[in-house]
Amino acid sequence: MSFTMNVTGIKWKGPHYTMFDAGGLVGDANLLTSDPRFREVTPHQGYLDYVAVLTVSEATEMARKFYKVDEGGKFDEVYEAFVKSMSGMSFVFVHIHEI
Repeated sequence: MSFTMNVTGIKWKGPHYTMFDAGGLVGDANLLTSDPRFREVTPHQGYLDYVAVLTVSEATEMARKFYKVDEGGKFDEVYEAFVKSMSGMSFVFVHIHEI
């Protein structure tokens, strides 16, 4: 089985929420399917789906553990962009699905 991940930042704007693609990952999708924060929501017999609603702090901490740090102690550019995309978000929705 192989999985892919979509991370969506949810931001409160006025009378409703707005969704933004976070442009990053919070970990290895194959490993996160057994993380207790994720639950299976497969709608039918077939491809597997898992979802989690995370705080911004949870998502950035999970991503920090996932992305590489170079020899100088600097994080991967994708991680830095991910953290920046989380600015002002209310919470994070993560969808892992089998491909």
